[in-house]
Amino acid sequence: MVALISFKVADDKAVVDANVSISLNGTVYNTTNGLTLTAAGNTRTASLPGKLTANTNYVAVLSARDAEGEISNQTIYFDTFAASSLVLE
Repeated sequence: MVALISFKVADDKAVVDANVSISLNGTVYNTTNGLTLTAAGNTRTASLPGKLTANTNYVAVLSARDAEGEISNQTIYFDTFAASSLVLE
């Protein structure tokens, strides 16, 4: 099984592929280095397959810019530890 992170971007106007990216632990991914985008109308679904490593903490910043230049960023924190692994916080 290939682990991936995926998210959707929607706007009232078409979203340009070059305006969608994800930063994963400080490394920025876009369509030139691993981020894949699929389109349905004015919605883009972004997927980043094969970049997640087991037993790792992640900080992901999902980013999109619309046709008017407005930027939206969403930061998420997650890990890839097995559910059976004991994690103390």
